[in-house]
Amino acid sequence: MLIYETFAAGNETVGKPSRPDFLLQSGELLQVAAGLHVVAFEDGFTDRPERFVQRIAAVRKPPDTSALPARYPLDATG
Repeated sequence: MLIYETFAAGNETVGKPSRPDFLLQSGELLQVAAGLHVVAFEDGFTDRPERFVQRIAAVRKPPDTSALPARYPLDATG
């Protein structure tokens, strides 16, 4: 499981970090998680405190053992 949040391009306009080397470009976090099943992704601005971020939640894809679609339980009992 991967749950990650970090600063994105645009943050240089509101504070630190501001160096481009430390800011993700649009879609960069999705590229890093390319081999995973992305459950949630956000790329945008939040104001408490002001910052530009990318957030992702992803899980490992199960092995392909059948023609049925993978099941990712959404409830706590799954």
